[in-house]
Amino acid sequence: MPTCVHHISWIVPVEGGLHQCIQCQQIVSRKDVYPKLEDLGEELRRCWDEHEARGAAASGAPTQAKSGG
Repeated sequence: MPTCVHHISWIVPVEGGLHQCIQCQQIVSRKDVYPKLEDLGEELRRCWDEHEARGAAASGAPTQAKSGG
């Protein structure tokens, strides 16, 4: 059975700072998307990080600083 590639254009932010693939409906992390989030523009990475941070703040979870490397 083929698996979804979770193309970045299919990913939408959902509640709780999570991201979901609209093709397969799975919750995905930054390591699951294609092409790699690190290979895409700074603006997209910043939006992803901000959405994760808002979700963590809303849930009361402590946020972790992410390194650039």
